[in-house]
Amino acid sequence: MDDTNTDLYAMMRQYPPDSPAWSVVDAFDAVTNGIDNPESFARMEELRESRLQPWKYLIYGIRSLYSGDIPGCRAALETIDENSAPAVLKPLFRAWIARQGAGRRETFFDELSGACKAVIGLYRRLLVAPHPLSLLAEQAEEALNHGLVEQFAFLAGKIMKSLQEQKHGDGPLLALRYVRYCLNLLDKAGWEDADFFSVTVKTLGEADGFCVLGLALIGKDNEAAAAALEKALASGGGRFLDAAMASLIAGFLPVLRDRGVRGRRISGAWPAHPAGGQLELFGGIYG
Repeated sequence: MDDTNTDLYAMMRQYPPDSPAWSVVDAFDAVTNGIDNPESFARMEELRESRLQPWKYLIYGIRSLYSGDIPGCRAALETIDENSAPAVLKPLFRAWIARQGAGRRETFFDELSGACKAVIGLYRRLLVAPHPLSLLAEQAEEALNHGLVEQFAFLAGKIMKSLQEQKHGDGPLLALRYVRYCLNLLDKAGWEDADFFSVTVKTLGEADGFCVLGLALIGKDNEAAAAALEKALASGGGRFLDAAMASLIAGFLPVLRDRGVRGRRISGAWPAHPAGGQLELFGGIYG
């Protein structure tokens, strides 16, 4: 397959700016943004060039999916050429139809299991309701992007508390992971000296708050890390810093004290989670 046929926008660059073919792009942009553009759809329907047809029917399928039109979605699905680039999204449409009760329930799983990772990810983003904490985390990051550090800390505190209180067994660990994630965000944004740990300690309690502070400092300022972990151990325990974790940290402290690595930046001591992204961060709770 010609590479230009696998990307709608790359393919359109082969057409002059005044070509009717650009109506496909206009219609695609409209339908994927939830906008009604009847003029673009009318112009697109008149196109007969063969390589544009799969993209036309993909657009019809997307519009049918968003409007809940199962017959329309199925018709578009059946018309998309199996050898075209848009055909890679067929499992998404089939899975959606099955989920609506218009097909065997097991077909839903079969279709997604046979799809590539990108299509499965797209299905989750489009059709699976995001976890409320994921939405709140996006709001927190948006506040930080606008320099609203106090608002960021306030929202992050709510997320920490919610994670810590999860009945899910890893809730306290997820709370500490989220603190680490926030520290990386602050560091990258140039706010590494912001007083974020007071929010952490107040929200998670002294034991878990000082524990995450100590863990974050390991490798950058081991003296300060040891002091924070000692403070955590002396705080009577927390949801994460239970008896088993306290014993582990107590055994590790002598080694930490022997390493006199000192530094200024804190978040680099605990590298970002390999999976990255808010959906992955909270995926263990609901997926």
